[in-house]
Amino acid sequence: MDQSQVNEVRAWARRLEEREGGNEEVRAASKAILMLADEVDALREKLDATTAEGPGPVVSASEPAAASAAEPTWEAADDRTSGSFLSRVKRTFGVQ
Repeated sequence: MDQSQVNEVRAWARRLEEREGGNEEVRAASKAILMLADEVDALREKLDATTAEGPGPVVSASEPAAASAAEPTWEAADDRTSGSFLSRVKRTFGVQ
């Protein structure tokens, strides 16, 4: 939605809210529409702010590999985690 459409929806909701003889449901619906229009504006501002900051840092494919090489995997840290479930349980409890 562009800003003119949001403004039109907001004006329509205000007319609904101000309508004479309007029931509670109509007023509640108009308030909900106004809240949604406000949310659209807030999200647009967040998007504009994020876009103005520029793209985030680019992570190369080699960085995650280097990080994982520095930390031991579960299998390397403890041999009880390798193999089938049954063999791991047997090794954990010392049953062969």
